[in-house]
Amino acid sequence: MSNIKHPKCKIRNLALEAKERLKKNSYNACGTAFTAESKLTPAEQAVLARMREVMEQGVEIINPIAQLCDRDKLNSLPSTERQRYIFELSNAYLCLKQKMMEKLEIIS
Repeated sequence: MSNIKHPKCKIRNLALEAKERLKKNSYNACGTAFTAESKLTPAEQAVLARMREVMEQGVEIINPIAQLCDRDKLNSLPSTERQRYIFELSNAYLCLKQKMMEKLEIIS
């Protein structure tokens, strides 16, 4: 079977969109800009829920990793999994923070 180009292939369209973002230097590590229609990833939803819990207690978030992590889960993980958990938590927090800042810039 020959290599047939499918003009409506989803993967091809995603690749073309990615190339356009790179050409325009508008590539964003956390995805596209935050809009009302965009959805949060499951990790970002978990971080947002934990942020709300901490803020409802009246505590300011100074050290996000220590304040937003699940201590029981963190203590039960082996070293490599612990590092992965902290990395994923920090990435979700930074992406969520960036989306919030972009949303505030749009509003003001």
